[in-house]
Amino acid sequence: MYQELTYPLNEDTCYQSSVILSRKGYPENNDKAMLRIGGGNNECVQEELFWTSEFPFSGIWSKHEINFTPGQSYYYLILESYHGPLQIIK
Repeated sequence: MYQELTYPLNEDTCYQSSVILSRKGYPENNDKAMLRIGGGNNECVQEELFWTSEFPFSGIWSKHEINFTPGQSYYYLILESYHGPLQIIK
């Protein structure tokens, strides 16, 4: 999923936000996903990965703080549900 931004994320500017995540609703096979947030200059290509959540280990909702500083300016924020090997970037 992507969001075109009205104003770009600026290079070397610190951005902060938070998100609430849970494992609730996953299939019975314990398939888990983590949220990855990145930036790009079109809706098809993530050029930089800014932040990755941990795999949620319970059905309890938990708040995660997000802090990142882009290495260049981007006009798209890209959100991805990632089902691969654990690879955390904070």
